[in-house]
Amino acid sequence: MQHLNWNGTFILDTWNDAGSPGDPPTTAAGGQVQGINNTDTWGDGLNVYALFGTADADIIFLDKSGYDTPRLINVTHISSGSGNDLIDLTSTRFTYGAVTLNGGTGNDWLLANSGRDRLFGLSGSDRLKGYGGNDYLSGGINNDHLYGGRGNDKLIGGSGHDYLMGQFGKDILSGGSGNDRFVFDVAPTTANRDTITDFSVKHDSIHLAHSIFTKAGSKGSLKAKAFWSGSEAHDASDRVIYNDETGYLYYDPDGTGGASQKAIAKLSKDLAITHKDFFVV
Repeated sequence: MQHLNWNGTFILDTWNDAGSPGDPPTTAAGGQVQGINNTDTWGDGLNVYALFGTADADIIFLDKSGYDTPRLINVTHISSGSGNDLIDLTSTRFTYGAVTLNGGTGNDWLLANSGRDRLFGLSGSDRLKGYGGNDYLSGGINNDHLYGGRGNDKLIGGSGHDYLMGQFGKDILSGGSGNDRFVFDVAPTTANRDTITDFSVKHDSIHLAHSIFTKAGSKGSLKAKAFWSGSEAHDASDRVIYNDETGYLYYDPDGTGGASQKAIAKLSKDLAITHKDFFVV
């Protein structure tokens, strides 16, 4: 495990305790960070404008050591290079501004923070997570996982079979080519209403988290009786309603019962959607 020290008080380290979705990659003994471009170190801050990884499996993590309180400011670009890399800005002990993260050519993990960040997986099967702020996530080539987090984000899968989860905020989701999955795991409200720009009935699917959409049925393929195409439910068994005149997709916990339907997302109009396009997960 390698790290770089500035004045013995600030560490560019290889891991943190903040956690991340699933298991991140590990670094080989030769993994390192190089190409540090810094300006001044006076006052309570250190300006670092760009960090560049290597051809090894790099792990880039920014945090303070805990001995005093320096600040890392004006970080704008971090690129991991080739290899299977992790760039992790999720520390709860630090706040970053808007940062651009470039994954390079490997299977990378790019984890941003609370700024208005731009994440590019480029080639490889990558995992990108925006967390807070209004972020832009682009998977690039191959099969990528994109998580918006909080904020009004834009997620673009690119080529490959991608997994897009906008989560909180009014997100714009574009799968691109391939068999893409659009996943919804937060309660449908006006503040969390996403837009899917390019849903393909032939290739794509919509996945609803059972923990949120509890009345949609058991996990697995959505039952035929639980889907209806129209402006509202037409019987008590309807749970997912697609309005082909407006493009809105709704969840209704009791069909024609007393509970009102809630818009999940807006799709294109006049799609030939059926229950086969939905899964409860």
